[in-house]
Amino acid sequence: MMFVEYLKETGTNGHVSLVQDISLARDLSEGAFKCTKGALDVAIHGKGWFVVETPEGERYTRNGHFRLNQAGELVTTAGQKLLTTSGNPVVFSPGDIDIVIKGDGKVTASGEDRGTLRVVTFENERRLDKVAGNLFHSEDSRTKNQKPKSFKA
Repeated sequence: MMFVEYLKETGTNGHVSLVQDISLARDLSEGAFKCTKGALDVAIHGKGWFVVETPEGERYTRNGHFRLNQAGELVTTAGQKLLTTSGNPVVFSPGDIDIVIKGDGKVTASGEDRGTLRVVTFENERRLDKVAGNLFHSEDSRTKNQKPKSFKA
């Protein structure tokens, strides 16, 4: 929260302090990388946001702690489906082994391609609206698909 303080004289009683909030600032800088040992955990090195599907439409997150749901889809801890560059969720079969998320965002299982994680950037990240937990929304139509510098697994 950013604010400005004003002091006002109150006569014989001294002064009173008034505060006006002027803005809310979020730290959107890259965090420290930690090895989680989670096979499906990844982080974006550089700018970029993962695209997830919600009932309200596409949302964006930098939280890369992922898991599989009962349908075999790659999801966030809150259950939102990760989307690929083709706009589809990442889906695995029950017999899939060796699930790998590569440094370029490409997802494979049993040696077969399952898509590439969709990552977007924004001209002005400060215009993102926080909607819930670690999810953000943007009306900015200037999002673009991007290949981040790298993913860390």
